[in-house]
Amino acid sequence: MSAIHTVKLSKLRRFLRYYGFVEDRQESSHIIFEKKGLERPIPIPIHAKEVRFYSCKQIMNALNMTRETFEKELRKF
Repeated sequence: MSAIHTVKLSKLRRFLRYYGFVEDRQESSHIIFEKKGLERPIPIPIHAKEVRFYSCKQIMNALNMTRETFEKELRKF
């Protein structure tokens, strides 16, 4: 299994919606996603069509997922 280095923004948005995140607002070049039960919102940059994988670490931490699980679930979208 090869590691994911970038994630398409459209795919990441579908993934987040599936896991219960809601697009709360847009602040300049970021979309802010929120989910009930989380202390902090998750900003996702939208200035490029692909999001670098290190930006996804916040999502993995919020969902208590390992990188392998995250990559496996992301491939479904």
